[in-house]
Amino acid sequence: MLRIVASDQAELDGLKLDLDALVRPCPVLPGCHHKPMPPSARWMAPEQWALLKQGEGCGFCADMHMEVNEFSFLVAELEWSYVRFARNQYRRGWTLLALKRHACELFELTDDESAGFWREVAAVARALDHVYQPAKMNYAVFGNLSPHIHCHLVPQFFSDDPTLPLNMQAEDVRLEELDYQQIVQALRQALRGA
Repeated sequence: MLRIVASDQAELDGLKLDLDALVRPCPVLPGCHHKPMPPSARWMAPEQWALLKQGEGCGFCADMHMEVNEFSFLVAELEWSYVRFARNQYRRGWTLLALKRHACELFELTDDESAGFWREVAAVARALDHVYQPAKMNYAVFGNLSPHIHCHLVPQFFSDDPTLPLNMQAEDVRLEELDYQQIVQALRQALRGA
């Protein structure tokens, strides 16, 4: 339901809305409406998405085990996941864990895999907390761009706006190579103590 609030009738009479531009019917839930996507934010073709969901051409499967890849640095190989420190440090401390085997949805995991993965997420969060001492740790599981289970760990600091949603592509902040090496080493040491 769309509710319009106006301070008086004249304001309401002057308000013209193109409702089709604001919302569209949901194909799954009657009565539900979504905001339209901007043209630059479209899903890939369903056939291509289906192949990615099966693991064909999955970027995570191809390079999450590498010491260094285009997007991140390997921090650790754990029992269920790889820990990677993002090159883009727009959000200071941004780290992620990628499940070792290809799966798209959490419900595809066995109980042991699920428990193990989340235990590892908690251990890495503890290590990040030790290294960065943030106000709060954020945990984000999306997969809308790459359907391979992975969890983003994003430390939040008192200098951050706690009301802003995570937009990992809002900026691109790169560190010096030596800084990456020092942080990765500090995270490795903190993980050993976790």
